[in-house]
Amino acid sequence: MGLILVFDMDQTILDSSDPYLFERPDTPEGRARVRQIISESLNWNVVNILKRAVRLRKSDKVSAICLLTNNSSTILVAAVDDVLLEITGSSGRYDRFREDGLPEKSYFFDSIMMRQHASRPKTPDNNPPKRIEDIYTMVGDVNLEDVYFFDDMEHELRKTLSADNATHYIRIEPPYSKFTFDRTRYQSVLEALSRLDGVPPILPEPPLPLAAPIAKPLAKPISPPMSGLMPAHIASPQSVHSNNTGPRAALTSSTFKRPNKKGGTRRLRRHTKKNRSKIRNRVR
Repeated sequence: MGLILVFDMDQTILDSSDPYLFERPDTPEGRARVRQIISESLNWNVVNILKRAVRLRKSDKVSAICLLTNNSSTILVAAVDDVLLEITGSSGRYDRFREDGLPEKSYFFDSIMMRQHASRPKTPDNNPPKRIEDIYTMVGDVNLEDVYFFDDMEHELRKTLSADNATHYIRIEPPYSKFTFDRTRYQSVLEALSRLDGVPPILPEPPLPLAAPIAKPLAKPISPPMSGLMPAHIASPQSVHSNNTGPRAALTSSTFKRPNKKGGTRRLRRHTKKNRSKIRNRVR
């Protein structure tokens, strides 16, 4: 038997965080929009591994490409499969769509197991573990050395793998988002594929992450008008650079602004020691 590649779906094959994927109207336009969002949200490192794997599927060097997901949306799972089928042009052997409640069509995957599958255990959080038993259910008895599992979370399956096969559990890090760089170590599966197809164990450069949406800045609050006297150094920035310092500066005049009756301002001059003497001389 050849390699068995088993994939999680959400935040592994694609970024499924867009609410429209789950709230879409069940219309031809709604389904088309879902496929468009999926195409724009794919993890292209995983897609490029899939494109490489399907070329080996005909010769059975890759025996199965499977989907093991805790997503329960048959419409979304079928739509993701549609997009991958269109990209790769390769059909798998999955034919249990009637039993699993999936639409009747040609499928990309060889086997699909969703959260509600009858053989999966029930859990209080409705998030069943992913186990080696699930892989046996999908593809029969397999050698664990041939299994590669891709997921953005830790699952029971990792404990089943021996130390020699620990790198076959490929943890997507960080969980895939179209707004972040994928830093996952895919080297183990790339080397396995390279031994079969003779192509170097490298991936094409993926598209750059999208720019995250920028929140609109809050409106700048308007300060209430100041009443009374306003020192000129507040009203006039140039006064900040004044060289008038020291004791003599206290004897010079300072200008203030006071609101007048017409809504404007008029300048007042504070009387310094020198100015007060001039006024007393005039009065005399």
